[in-house]
Amino acid sequence: DRRHGLYSIPAKLGTESALKLALLIHVIALTLFFSVGLSAGLGPRYFVGRAALGLLFLGQHALLSPRDLSRINHAFFTFNGAISLSYLFLISFSISSSA
Repeated sequence: DRRHGLYSIPAKLGTESALKLALLIHVIALTLFFSVGLSAGLGPRYFVGRAALGLLFLGQHALLSPRDLSRINHAFFTFNGAISLSYLFLISFSISSSA
């Protein structure tokens, strides 16, 4: 990123710190997902699904290390796509089964 003049988080913080920040943001996202479930009065299926999303986040982080970013595209695009679609289906299923 620095070579190409990009002002990205990894260029600013370094690879290791950027990965730690991504993990923190994912923990915050899972916490907010939990809050959504509580606020919306969603049932146990939602919370089981939310736990599965947590496993997807962990899988995403397991693919990368500061010394090996060769699978960054897979970790970012594939996992984020799977997580966002899974969350959409989880919300849809949870709302329809609680109504």
